[in-house]
Amino acid sequence: MPVLSFCYRTSWHAVQVATPGLSFPYNNFLEGFRVDKPQCPGFLRPFAPCHNDMAPSILVFHDESILAFGTPGSNGIPSIMSGVISNLVDRGMSLRESVEAPRVLWGGLPSANIQAEIAGAVTNAHMDALNSMGYEHPLLRIHFPALPIDIVDFGGVNAALYNPTEGAYTGVIDGRRGGLAKGPRVAAASNRDE
Repeated sequence: MPVLSFCYRTSWHAVQVATPGLSFPYNNFLEGFRVDKPQCPGFLRPFAPCHNDMAPSILVFHDESILAFGTPGSNGIPSIMSGVISNLVDRGMSLRESVEAPRVLWGGLPSANIQAEIAGAVTNAHMDALNSMGYEHPLLRIHFPALPIDIVDFGGVNAALYNPTEGAYTGVIDGRRGGLAKGPRVAAASNRDE
């Protein structure tokens, strides 16, 4: 059975811990957990759910294809992941198109800023419309080509899709952060039965 592992390393956050023999690094986004304030939702308690924005996901499609994907992105992770899912399911985009599509992010709190990549279907006019509706929080607009420090909040989705009908794997790496997609070699359909 293939093992899928996503590892992210940036200059200021580094995944540096892994248990020997498990073949994956631990997550390094632990700011949401608290050990000092029992009144916080992120306070660690025995058998209680841990509140965190981590959202690695697995989708199973009607044709039994399986998609595993995840992203760095701190509090933007839920927006990033739901955007990719919506692009795949609602808009019928390919996996690559879904990952590369411009993103509009919101941190989920009333005090959070809206961040938008101004590219493709997302235009300055859309952001101006939000301003005209009375949205009071700052709107961060990223234009391309963007500096790496400006685009880091928009994540870096890594995705692996397995299509059992074709016996094929597809890996997609988000160009916002880079990486490498590599999977097992699969024999062509005509050679599999030999």
